[in-house]
Amino acid sequence: GGMKRRLSIACAFIGNTRFVLLDEPSSGLDPINRRLLWRWIRSMKENRTILLSTHFMEEADALSDRIIILSNGNICANDTSTQLKRLYGSGYKLILNTNNNQDHIYLFELIKKYLINSTIEIESNNQLIIQTNEQSSQLFIDLLYQLEILKENNFILNYGLSNTTLEEVFLRIAIDQYENNELIEENQDLIEDNCFEIFNQKLIEQGYDFYLSQYEGLFIKSIRIAYRRSILLFVILLIPFIFEYFIKTTTDYESILIDIDDWSHLKEQNIYIGINQYEYDEYLFNRIISRINQRSPLANIYKLTNITTIQQLDYFYWNLIVKHKSSRHIIK
Repeated sequence: GGMKRRLSIACAFIGNTRFVLLDEPSSGLDPINRRLLWRWIRSMKENRTILLSTHFMEEADALSDRIIILSNGNICANDTSTQLKRLYGSGYKLILNTNNNQDHIYLFELIKKYLINSTIEIESNNQLIIQTNEQSSQLFIDLLYQLEILKENNFILNYGLSNTTLEEVFLRIAIDQYENNELIEENQDLIEDNCFEIFNQKLIEQGYDFYLSQYEGLFIKSIRIAYRRSILLFVILLIPFIFEYFIKTTTDYESILIDIDDWSHLKEQNIYIGINQYEYDEYLFNRIISRINQRSPLANIYKLTNITTIQQLDYFYWNLIVKHKSSRHIIK
């Protein structure tokens, strides 16, 4: 499944397509291949528009320049990842790993001195997670300096600071939408109407029309690719003529003079042609036979590859079918 999905994504970019639709491109991929795919998609973003749908907020955050969040069939947010986190996020999270929970009150009071708008989000035996909406970078610098001193004195084990994730933004927007009952009912009616139109009113092609529509789509795409790359199309059409010219100019068949007396066409005679097996050309041999038959239709022509008594032959032409430029054979 993963290999087929990656192949289908690669096919979507064939022909320097300017607009690409991707529906959950990393679904079914393991974490390593998922990130390799993300890196490749980012490298293909130049000079094209990619519309991507996904349920992975991490994927949307990693690939998208602009994010649209849908809830109940309605567009709830449309902005960059940074702006969405600023508008709908809960700020920053300060994570402290401690030796025990007895020092949590002291640590929280210390943090409140620097980050006034702070609250305890999660508290456990050995961990304290504090959420804050402060934006001043200098306050964070001063607080982190104090935390580093506490860590050196083994008062805390370690600490970390993280920003709001896009998943938290999506959950907040979705919850706000579910709390609005009127919006849910309105969107539900809209969804039902759209489903009714798709499955009951629109004609879905079947049979031969369905397959012909696929060929029609491929033909239209080919025309568009040829229009965008007219120089490449010209080169492709020119290649057969180049090969034909090259073959004609580089292949020089040996000229052969056939000299048979004027009355030979009335005689029944045997003509033996000796063949060099290593330089034999079937096409040229057939041409010679055709020319002889035109002049002497009663002649019997024999192809010889192993001759021991050539003196017994009235007509013998050895090594006739060759391509060397230096030799010339005369049939008498």
